Amino acid sequence: MTRKEFDISLYHIIFGDLRKYQNLIETFLSTQKKELEENTNEVDVNDQMNDSEKYEKYLDLIGTESYEKFEKYHDIARLFPHNFRVSFLTQVISVIEKELKRLCNDLGNIKNQTFMVADLKGSNDFLKCKEYLKKISSIDFNSINAEWEYILQCKSGVSTFDVTIFMSL
Repeated sequence: MTRKEFDISLYHIIFGDLRKYQNLIETFLSTQKKELEENTNEVDVNDQMNDSEKYEKYLDLIGTESYEKFEKYHDIARLFPHNFRVSFLTQVISVIEKELKRLCNDLGNIKNQTFMVADLKGSNDFLKCKEYLKKISSIDFNSINAEWEYILQCKSGVSTFDVTIFMSL
C-alpha cells in the first residue's frame, strides 16, 4: 500500500466513523422525539407556535406531570440536538484542522522544506496551513475560496453558526 492509498484509507476511516456517529445520534434523537410525541398528546406544543404561545403553555404546565413531559420533549426535540450538532461540528473542524496541518507538514518533508506550519505566524492553524501551501505548492486558493471561507466561518463562529446547514451536507 502506498502512502497516498494509506492516507485515503485513513481519511475514509476517520470521516466514515464521524458520519456513522452523527447518523447514530441523529437517529436516536429523532426516534426519542417521535416516541415522546406519540406518548404526550396532552402537551400540545409544536414548532409552529410563537414564543409567547409556548411561554403561556409552559406556565400552565409548571408543577404538573405534563410539565415533566414537556421539559423532556424540549430537551429531546430542541436542546440535545442543538448541543450535539454544535459539539459535533467543533469536533469535525478540529479533525480537519489537525489533518490539514499533518498533510502540510508531510508535504513539507517530501519537498525538504526547512520550515513547517508551526513556524508561520497566524491566528489559527487553518490560516497558517493556507499560507504554508501558498509558499510551497501551486494550489490556486481562488478556485476553492468559497469552501475555504465556509471552513473558516465554521471554525470562528460555531456558537452562532446555523449547524442545520452543516448537517444537511
